Amino acid sequence: VIFGASDTAAGHETGPVTLVRTEGDIDLGAGAADDDEVDGGIVLNGGPGTNSTLTFRTLSAGNVRFNGPVTLNSDVVVTTNGDGSSGTGLAQAGDITFTDAAPLDSQAGEHNDVVLRAGAGAIRFSANVGQSVSLQSLKVEDTTGAGRVIFGASDAAASGSQTGPVTLVRTEGDINIGFGAA
Repeated sequence: VIFGASDTAAGHETGPVTLVRTEGDIDLGAGAADDDEVDGGIVLNGGPGTNSTLTFRTLSAGNVRFNGPVTLNSDVVVTTNGDGSSGTGLAQAGDITFTDAAPLDSQAGEHNDVVLRAGAGAIRFSANVGQSVSLQSLKVEDTTGAGRVIFGASDAAASGSQTGPVTLVRTEGDINIGFGAA
């Protein structure tokens, strides 16, 4: 699954993607069985340069789930707290999940920023982050109320499971869980 087949628009066939916005869930690799995973990977490309970002945004408390290896070709923001920025939509309870089949890496030669905003939802990682190619930074800006951040949703990945352990989170810069001054 490729979001943004190139850094710039090339004719009518390829170009970057900067926004995926839904009223409900975004579920890449839908299903719980092992054969539901996106084996070939999920590529996220919002374009070239330091200001290029691909944003996944759900309204109405939708969940976002990645169930396949994720490669960042640009910075990425994932938000389930609506159209607002950090500190808004905090009562919405959409979860952000990276399953045991979804290690998160930058593309070779880059180090990309990841920003997560889950409002009152939980953020779960069940695979390593930055193991093959480190991220630039990982920031969790919002998760309130019943929300929490979980690295390693189980001790071992089992067949037909979406959970597993996390043994490495690697970035070139900051890891900031609970980003902000307040």
